[in-house]
Amino acid sequence: MKIILIVFFISLTLVAEELKYPYEAFLDLEDSEPAIQAFTHKGLHWSTCEKVVDDDGIERCVDSVGFLHKNAKIKVLGPSQADFYVDRNGKTVIEEYSEVEFEYVNKIGQKITGKGFIIAGRLRPVKEKKTIQSIYSKSEEKVCKASCPGSGEVISHKVEHQIAKTKDKFFDDYLEKVNKLTDEAHRVVGQCIKESGKSEILYDEIVMPKLPKGSANLTREQLISIDSLARTLYGEVQGCYKYGLHYPLAVARVIMNRSELADKSKAREEQFIKGEHAKQKSSLAKIVTSPTQFNVWMRNKNLSHALCPPATKERFWKAAARPSAEDLAIWKNSVRIAVEAIKFPESFKTRTGGDSFSYLFYTSNVGKFYNMKQEFPQILGRQFDSKCLEFWREQPVEPKKKEDKTSKNKKSSKKKKN
Repeated sequence: MKIILIVFFISLTLVAEELKYPYEAFLDLEDSEPAIQAFTHKGLHWSTCEKVVDDDGIERCVDSVGFLHKNAKIKVLGPSQADFYVDRNGKTVIEEYSEVEFEYVNKIGQKITGKGFIIAGRLRPVKEKKTIQSIYSKSEEKVCKASCPGSGEVISHKVEHQIAKTKDKFFDDYLEKVNKLTDEAHRVVGQCIKESGKSEILYDEIVMPKLPKGSANLTREQLISIDSLARTLYGEVQGCYKYGLHYPLAVARVIMNRSELADKSKAREEQFIKGEHAKQKSSLAKIVTSPTQFNVWMRNKNLSHALCPPATKERFWKAAARPSAEDLAIWKNSVRIAVEAIKFPESFKTRTGGDSFSYLFYTSNVGKFYNMKQEFPQILGRQFDSKCLEFWREQPVEPKKKEDKTSKNKKSSKKKKN
């Protein structure tokens, strides 16, 4: 364990030493995500900044100096600087900010230049661009390796022959199918639930009755799984989306791993599924809504996040407020990840590390978890920050050593002599 940690931190140090300021960087954003705001000073975040409504009726942060999208040209001026902001729950969050110079063209064709601070989590050196594979964006670098979806259910036979010609085209077709199903699911899942329930399994009592019997391409069981998984992802890691979609992807994969084991093993089923659940629910839906498994369903202050996500522009869990573009994007990406995991599980597994990503447990910034071994995986070339996610692998249980009969006899004879 010590050797692994030493190698890991040495590699980080080497990367840091190679960077000479200022250096060119890019924002690792998806097509489905809004631009990142740059601010006049550190300690500001889109969800907590002071806001005003401009002449066009658009809500903006008072101290914003620019909206940086994925094609913005960026120079990082120096090492990141720690500061803090107070989140929506009143919790103080330590954050890393980078001062940058930027240049981009806005929606009406104006060239915008400036200087400001942004959260450092999405900034990557330009030289890393070819190693980062797209998640839900069409790949500009045409990078598609082992993480590309496998053949089978993901696309129709009409386009299957295109796989041999170009894997990028195959990914675009796959992405289009995922996005269409996401739009379909997004219209019917995530309803805002305001009433309170009395039963142990709140999801079955107050959420499931709001779901339709099905939609054009999704059965009721699939809608239940998509809705429950998306709500859990949003409630569990909404604060990590600002560092990249690989964070909720990883949580969804951990849940999928638990579900697969629960289907194969009675012991695992009893470990991960608690309480009496509706028969219509899959193992995955039962796992994510078991109150002892995920904090968001434990009747605490985060429960409202899962019960009333920002599924529409009109309302969400934060009272007397309308969701921002960032809030809306976080929820829709939660639905997108859930759709891919439920409808295309084999391709989802391939894109999230295949058999090597077999983790069943994650934590946030604890540093130790029982007697398990911490490991440092990647998804699509992206690393994880321990303040959001740490991954743990169970240690194999060593069998008890059988005592040698000869030595046992010697011990008994000694006792008799004494």
